Order: sequence, then C-alpha cells, then structure tokens
Amino acid sequence: MKLQDFGVLEQKQIMATMYILAKTNDIEKIGQTLENEIKNSSEVEFGWSTMTKENGILLRILGNTTRDVIRLVYDITKIVRKIILNSDFHEIRKT
Repeated sequence: MKLQDFGVLEQKQIMATMYILAKTNDIEKIGQTLENEIKNSSEVEFGWSTMTKENGILLRILGNTTRDVIRLVYDITKIVRKIILNSDFHEIRKT
C-alpha cells in the first residue's frame, strides 16, 4: 500500500524533517527568508515552526520524489548557512 492511498501528506510520497539550531534572534530572520525565497510548488511543499525553547526551527518537507526533497534541503541549507555563519554553502559532507 502506498502513502498516497491513505490520503495523507497531500498526496506526496516523500517526507523529510530538518532541524535548524540557531540563536533566538536568527530564527525569525531564517523563517522570513525561507518564506520569501522558497515557494511551495506542485513538486515540493514545506512548513516551519519554532522549537519550544526558541532555540531553533523545525521544518517539514513533502515531495513527489527524493530528488525534489534533496534539492529543497540543499536550498534551505544554503540560505541558513548564509544567515548563521555568513558563509557560502558548497556541499553536504558525509561523515
């Protein structure tokens, strides 16, 4: 049985979760920047909420394919890295 058969996840097949730990004063800036620069589309959708102690952001990503979700993860990482570290993002390292 496929996930979309249950009618959950807005008919998307892939779900991802990202946790972004950040200082309180960066959280609102990150959220606003993500909302302004990344738009939901028919391929991917995302939403975010502030973590309980306001020390980070929880993002949920829904997508049709793994490639779509990974692309969005990279886009989000690029934005967050620029805000928090004032540094460019090149690749995710595997350790």
